[in-house]
Amino acid sequence: MPPKAHTSSLLLNLNVHRSIVDTSTLMVFLGLSFLERKSQAFERSQEDEIFAFIGKTSFRNNPRRQQEYKDLFERIHEIITTSHVIGELNSHITRGFRGNEMLREDFLRHTLRILTAKRLDETLITILDITIEEQFNDITARIGIVDIGLLLLARNTNLPLLTEDGRTLGAEAANAKLKKIIVIPNHL
Repeated sequence: MPPKAHTSSLLLNLNVHRSIVDTSTLMVFLGLSFLERKSQAFERSQEDEIFAFIGKTSFRNNPRRQQEYKDLFERIHEIITTSHVIGELNSHITRGFRGNEMLREDFLRHTLRILTAKRLDETLITILDITIEEQFNDITARIGIVDIGLLLLARNTNLPLLTEDGRTLGAEAANAKLKKIIVIPNHL
């Protein structure tokens, strides 16, 4: 029996130059790149705040995991997402750094710089787009407007969708017959 391939090496073989990215995946990448850029200026408590914000406290003492994630995003030249994701991202940033306005403003400036450098293509998926196909009404009720918008965008563009949400997006992508959903493993 051949040896099992390491998941991160499988991800490195995927063509992700143009990829649709969901909110949590985008937040992790932005948080890690922010920490890398500011590493000398941060106190440990500020680093802890960033790791908690991106939901990756397990990355705190694991530079290999951080690097694997950064390597994956380094290969993306164009980030495509929906306006719903950008709204959700902004809301997370606003709530996540409540009480620390300087950090929030610095993180938001960094976010805008990175999204510009990655040629963000913010695509509008309207409520009419979502509800026009009856098959998506039940799915929308289960997973919400943001996630169904991502599924429709992936279906319409035939581009890979990068997500950490294998529970909802992974299952619903299979239901929507999407072939290019990439669920980033929890260990990455």
